[in-house]
Amino acid sequence: MLRSNSTLRILRVVFNPWLLALALGAGLAFAAANFFFGTNGDLHRLKLRLFVDGAAPRHRFDAGSNHDGVFLRNLNLRGSYFPGVTLRNARLGEAQLDKAVFERCDLRGAELRNAVLRQAVLRACRLEGADLREADLTGADLSGCSLRSALLAGAKLDGADLAHADLHNAVGLSLDELPEARNWHLAAYDADTALSIAKHFQQAGLAVTEFASWNDWLVEQKKPAVTHEGGVPQGPP
Repeated sequence: MLRSNSTLRILRVVFNPWLLALALGAGLAFAAANFFFGTNGDLHRLKLRLFVDGAAPRHRFDAGSNHDGVFLRNLNLRGSYFPGVTLRNARLGEAQLDKAVFERCDLRGAELRNAVLRQAVLRACRLEGADLREADLTGADLSGCSLRSALLAGAKLDGADLAHADLHNAVGLSLDELPEARNWHLAAYDADTALSIAKHFQQAGLAVTEFASWNDWLVEQKKPAVTHEGGVPQGPP
């Protein structure tokens, strides 16, 4: 009889509705924390913001997260922060990315057609083979970027900083718009593009700053482009 009473008391404690509710709440809290702050948590938070507000300006992605091939087209991500995020082959076409900061991101093969990147910071990012056709890069910081084989037809480069950017084999680069960019003369071009620039700008009576002559600039162009890490960048994958 004594044993039965002890068992009954234990069962009452174990199945106490308050304890069960507390355990259930703790479990749900743990699951939610893991969902929103674990692997791919930044995308889950982004989806929640989009569901609640319809936009996600100044969204912060998790440092070093990998979102290869992610679909982010047409989204409002103005001022968002991408610290070392991998976005290879990501779909960002027509996205609003004004003043967004991409800190050494991997955007190889990303689709950014018609994206708005005014005053965005893309310093030292990898954009080999990226589609930037018709993208608005007004005032963007592209210094140190690798834009090898990138598609640039119709891209707006007014005030964009091209210092030490690698533009080898970039497709659709407009020689008429190039002078509107800052430090265009400090970027690296393939031999054919460099000769076209020299010929086009000489005919237009435009001098190349920081170099004594166009010939000196062309000699500088023959030197291999060097990345911020000190290596010679390779072509697109």
